Amino acid sequence: MTVDQLASPGSLEKLRLFVRILDRWRKVTNLISEDDFRKVWERHILDSIYLLNLFPAKRRWLDIGSGAGFPGIVLGIMLAEDNFAQVHCVESDGRKCTFLRSAVQQLQIPVKIHNRRAEGFSFEGAETVEVVTARALSSIGNIIRLSEEFMRAGAILVLPRGKTSTREVEALDISRYTSTVHVNPLAVDGIFLQIQLRAGRRQ
Repeated sequence: MTVDQLASPGSLEKLRLFVRILDRWRKVTNLISEDDFRKVWERHILDSIYLLNLFPAKRRWLDIGSGAGFPGIVLGIMLAEDNFAQVHCVESDGRKCTFLRSAVQQLQIPVKIHNRRAEGFSFEGAETVEVVTARALSSIGNIIRLSEEFMRAGAILVLPRGKTSTREVEALDISRYTSTVHVNPLAVDGIFLQIQLRAGRRQ
């Protein structure tokens, strides 16, 4: 499974441009390590694309703690040809937000950057969010707390994690949440955790 197989020609062109933008910016701000950048296609871009492939019908995403743009910018690139798509990226670091806004402008993708802390974050139209995601941001319990408003409105929470994270899931209140584990075929020890409020708990 390669990016060429998963992305349209238009998306692939934008992904290549994004990598070039990231390469320029990483030399002036701490966006991504040298080792991670060498593996950016297989470790970050493919991982972000597969996240979307799990939920191909979802068009409204919220990425908490976007950092270098994974998965938020990649999601925006893959959804750029969909008139109903919108990706919201929340990032507290102002320098990273400057990078993200520059990338969005150059790529012309449906992504909105919010330079805010995730705690208490909200925006007009928040109820339209279908999926909330976050990569390497915090513990699962804390991310759930940050996502609670959106989950009450019906959004699902999907987290790229390592297999050991299933222990955190075992501690969830099963009377309140449901959880599903999706295997990540791109990582030997990787999974995607899908968590959502039970229907009777969305008040």
